[in-house]
Amino acid sequence: HTRYQYLAEYAQVLRDLWANGSSDFKGEHFSMQDCRVSPRPQADMKLICAGQSEAGMAFSAQYADYNFCFGKGVNTPTAFAPTAQKLIEANEKTGRNVTSCVLFMIIADDTDEAARARWDHIKAGADEEAIAWLSEKG
Repeated sequence: HTRYQYLAEYAQVLRDLWANGSSDFKGEHFSMQDCRVSPRPQADMKLICAGQSEAGMAFSAQYADYNFCFGKGVNTPTAFAPTAQKLIEANEKTGRNVTSCVLFMIIADDTDEAARARWDHIKAGADEEAIAWLSEKG
């Protein structure tokens, strides 16, 4: 996964700049020579990732502070558990503790029937091809 290799280098450059105010990072995708940021940011840099693939989870476990975990289905709040487990296993390999941000969509209306109709309307407008493509990319 070249994009995660690229992103790993980018994250390292950003972490150098945030922590030290400068970077001399040399990699395959980035080459910094006395690159500086001024004023140096005072707040901690938090990196949030949404990778769901093995490569995405490995990246998150190595570099991110948080990783989004998505579930599937309707009224299945524990459906994200396999994804969260993949992140736990990736964390064990790095010795880090990247936190999951679990995303749930709540559709509320005056009645269950109205909420279900709202959900059906949302699903009818979904771009299934784009969703499938994103799922494959992780």
